[in-house]
Amino acid sequence: MAAPPYYWKEDEEMTTKAPLKPCAWPGCNRLVELGTIYCREHEKQYKREHNRTRNIDPFYGRNTWKKVRAKFMKEHPLCEDCRQKGLVTPATEIHHIVPVAQGGERFDEKNLVALCHRCHMARHGKLSQEEE
Repeated sequence: MAAPPYYWKEDEEMTTKAPLKPCAWPGCNRLVELGTIYCREHEKQYKREHNRTRNIDPFYGRNTWKKVRAKFMKEHPLCEDCRQKGLVTPATEIHHIVPVAQGGERFDEKNLVALCHRCHMARHGKLSQEEE
C-alpha cells in the first residue's frame, strides 16, 4: 500500500518544509498544516457553531425534557404567536414564558408555549431589523 501524497510549504526562512493536508471541512480543498484541522475560514465557522451548541443547558438533552417536549408539541402543533396573527405555522420549538433562570418552572405546561423558530428568536430579541 502506497503512502498518501504529501504537500510541502516552505516557511519564511526557507530552511525547513512543513507537510500540508486538505482542510477537513466537507468539500473544501484548501491545504492546511499538519496539526491543523480546518482552513482559517472553516475554523471560524466551526468555532461559531461549536460555541452556539456548547452554551445550551444540558437539561434540554435529558429524557425527562424530551418526553415533556414531545407531549407538549403533540398537543400544540402550531406556533402560538403566528396563530394570534392569523397565520398557520408549524411549531418547532418550546419557549419558557418565565425563564428558568428567573424562577420559571421547567416542566409546568402553563410556563410553556409552542413557537416556530422565527417567533422564538423574536421573543428572545435575536431577530435583526432586516428579518422582522
